[in-house]
Amino acid sequence: MRKLAVGMFFVLIISAQGSITFAAHPSVVINQSCSKMQIGKTKTVAKKTYVCVKNGKSGIWKLNAGGKALTTTTSSTIPNCLQSGPCVVGSKGPGGGIVFYDAGSVQPWGRFLEVAPAVWMLGQKSISKPWGCKGIDVVTKTEIGSGKTNTELIVSACSEADTAARIVSDLTVNGFDDWFLPAKDELSTLISSQKLIGVYSDYNYWTSSQASVELSAKFLPQYAWSCRTAYGQCGQNLKTILGWGGLGVIPIRAFS
Repeated sequence: MRKLAVGMFFVLIISAQGSITFAAHPSVVINQSCSKMQIGKTKTVAKKTYVCVKNGKSGIWKLNAGGKALTTTTSSTIPNCLQSGPCVVGSKGPGGGIVFYDAGSVQPWGRFLEVAPAVWMLGQKSISKPWGCKGIDVVTKTEIGSGKTNTELIVSACSEADTAARIVSDLTVNGFDDWFLPAKDELSTLISSQKLIGVYSDYNYWTSSQASVELSAKFLPQYAWSCRTAYGQCGQNLKTILGWGGLGVIPIRAFS
């Protein structure tokens, strides 16, 4: 069951996974409607982020609090693996998502990786954003454990407000604000667990890894790695790809 209130704007979704409450937002600041297909999507105007909110049969653009990504709080009667133990691939993580990787022992970055619960997408099948940083050489890595640092480097290097890395970096889910865009090997590992996890639709999703030396050095700042969930294949796409507004975004986090 889903309830939506408009005014100070909050969203309450009640599902088998628990209650998800989205933070209050101020009143309408731009007089512009949006379509039913845009509900839950965001756009940036004058460095401020707006979200399309249901309004009758269509929607209306409202200012996101602080110009940042949505904040979600998830409650559930199912304890996470740190509460009930042990943490294994497939168990519920502290952030309300599913654990998809266990390093076997604590590493400098942590031990476990969990994928964010799909409820952060406001009921959309996917959230599409550009990678950003067109023409800017961001030296990133591809291996497991590098996604968080990659994301921090992208946000630091790029001024764009509505990119995949910045949206994930600004996200708070279930009280946790340490989500990041997965590195290439992290996303590949997540995709290999897709049948177990099954929360994200078939799509082409960004990683936080810039293009590798397989491309000519002069093209590296223009491309970044992405992976398709249905096939488990990864390729290098233009950072500013415009199809569907960009490529998909999947936040993950590490813990130990």
